[in-house]
Amino acid sequence: MGKPVLPDAAKPVAAVLATLACTFLFLGLPSCREITVQSLPRQAQPDPKENLIEAQKITTRQEAENIQAFVKRSGWPMQATPTGLRYYIYDSSGNPHSPKVERGDAVQLEYRLQLLTGEEIASSAKNGIKTVIVGKSDIESGLAEALLMLRRGDKAKVIIPSHLGYGFSGDGKYIPSGASLLYDIEVIDILIPSPPKGNQERPSRSSTKTCLHHPKTAAHRPPVH
Repeated sequence: MGKPVLPDAAKPVAAVLATLACTFLFLGLPSCREITVQSLPRQAQPDPKENLIEAQKITTRQEAENIQAFVKRSGWPMQATPTGLRYYIYDSSGNPHSPKVERGDAVQLEYRLQLLTGEEIASSAKNGIKTVIVGKSDIESGLAEALLMLRRGDKAKVIIPSHLGYGFSGDGKYIPSGASLLYDIEVIDILIPSPPKGNQERPSRSSTKTCLHHPKTAAHRPPVH
């Protein structure tokens, strides 16, 4: 049988129905697409702060491993403090009554400062004896911590991790970012500040330490850096 032919009167109706069907189909497609897109789960955006913290943890762990490897190669019987400082007193004054460094003391040091790579940063041989006030001078917190464990005449090697030194930024000149520091120090003398004006009584420990501002030696006292 042949294909049925619509009468002429039915053709306009069929055309209208076909147009409506196409319109409904066209209008429905975007709706389907929107539903599909909205149903997809959103990917979590990385948190820059969390990424930075994680990077710092990795760097700190690597630095600790490098320090441990350095200590093992050196063969020094170093001790570790809870802060991560490493120290080895290789030459003690041998006198238990020798004055011990305390917070607020001005301490004269012979020193050599290096990176763990062996590169020298500074030394008293080049720059002269260094005088610091423990707890007040602008020195590395790791160096201040080490000095508080020493007596006059002691010699020590000290490894300062970056978080006790110049941190992730370095000093902008000679000490790179995240660098561990190696100090070789000798406590030459321990000085104490003079009492306030009008008070002639010296501090109780002045008998075993040099007074920094004693009137007879004021003109010759070393500068405090």
